[in-house]
Amino acid sequence: MAAFQSLPLIAVSDDAGLPLVGGKIFAYESGTTTLKITFSDTAQTVQNTNPIILNARGEALMVLGAGAYTLQFARADNTIVRTVNGVVDDTAALSLTSSAATAAIRADLSNTIDPLKNSALVGRKAKGDNATATTLDALADRSISVSDYANATAAFAQLSLTGTGTIDVPNNVAATLPTDYAIAVFDYKSQGVFHAYAESETGRIAKRLLRSQHGAHTGTQQVSVWALEHRPTGGGFNGAANADMAANISVIKRNYLTSTVQGEIDGMNIVVRQGGPAGNGSNLNSDCAGILIDVGIKTGVGFAAAYEASTAVFDAAGASIRKIQTQVGVMDTTTNTYLGFVAIAEVGLIDDGLRLLSSGTGSYTNYVRFINTGGLDVFKVDAAGRIVLTAVSGATPSKTIRSLNASLSILDHAGTTEILVVSDIGDVTAPGIVKGSRLMAGGTSVAGGAGTISFGSTTTATVGAAGAAAAQPAAPLGYLTAFLGTTPIKIPYHNA
Repeated sequence: MAAFQSLPLIAVSDDAGLPLVGGKIFAYESGTTTLKITFSDTAQTVQNTNPIILNARGEALMVLGAGAYTLQFARADNTIVRTVNGVVDDTAALSLTSSAATAAIRADLSNTIDPLKNSALVGRKAKGDNATATTLDALADRSISVSDYANATAAFAQLSLTGTGTIDVPNNVAATLPTDYAIAVFDYKSQGVFHAYAESETGRIAKRLLRSQHGAHTGTQQVSVWALEHRPTGGGFNGAANADMAANISVIKRNYLTSTVQGEIDGMNIVVRQGGPAGNGSNLNSDCAGILIDVGIKTGVGFAAAYEASTAVFDAAGASIRKIQTQVGVMDTTTNTYLGFVAIAEVGLIDDGLRLLSSGTGSYTNYVRFINTGGLDVFKVDAAGRIVLTAVSGATPSKTIRSLNASLSILDHAGTTEILVVSDIGDVTAPGIVKGSRLMAGGTSVAGGAGTISFGSTTTATVGAAGAAAAQPAAPLGYLTAFLGTTPIKIPYHNA
């Protein structure tokens, strides 16, 4: 039951702490709508109107009679500000000139049971123009702490009454979270265990932790636990050392150039696990990515990249002895250079610009594959190290180049039959016709297999014994011109 001290002049404020100018006080028998008399003097001889009309300062003279009241406070337009039931006259217990009054005020301010007392009785107004008035109670309700409630579930229940927000978890306060808390973010102010790879695990410590859930939301919303929004106007200087950034992470082992303490350090760890219904290429899909990057630059103003990194090895003095710079999605609008991937060896000897490996049970179907806008494999290197080439138009069947048994081979479009073979010593074998505008042979001819002819560049002044073939005609049909070394020669030929 609320106590009311019948001091004739009272002041009434609205929920914002502002005077209820021109407002009204309706007095009823407690818990009913039966009007009940109040007075404007302590002798209770002058009755008030009902409702009582507040003045330009939100004030009125009001003394309660015997029994309990329901007091209803309304604005000038009769909209209700608040209703208080069970109000009784507590004048006998309180006099502003008595020590009991001081004790009563202290009791009300230290009251931890009645939410209408303690900090609800203390006003506050911020400094400066256009500041709004409030109470310490209303100010405290703007943030919710687990330490103010029996447990995290109770704190969450209070938050759910007002909407969404952050619940503080102070230092050394244990908090068992409710199963579902999609509207809240729990902000741990001290070191705690967090779960990176599973719903529950140990061994991962964060010195500041935010815990949150996201429930269902509309298809036009993107929801995050926290976000940084930065709109720089330009610093006037170019270069990474002068860049405007939304976030900066620095992780440096103390005395790293001389430290002998073992331990890995990393700048960031991102873990994503996704699940959902089986996708079919429609809106049933549930995608995921470790990082989404969207970078854009106005044409002609400079260089942009989705990713740019520098990795170095330092000597004892901190100077780079090996250094490589890596860039992805390069757009240099001043030189009109547009590249998908760049690896720059800046300092020292770097082993490989690009290395693709198969390890353990993993393997690639293709190590490299280029597909044009028409979906055609223009170039690829498969897991066997074979190079497959296809005309950009797609009209010409593909050809495959492979290295096998110390030979280099070109295979047909099916990738199964050798159509040209170059051995490790330079022998060229082709099952089809070899065409060319010139044919040059060097070295000594060697014996071949049945049905083959072997040519060489050596000469001789003698021939073997006469055979059984017909003698050459006196006049040949013509001569083939050739060079023997640098000497021009002619070789006669006859009709078959």
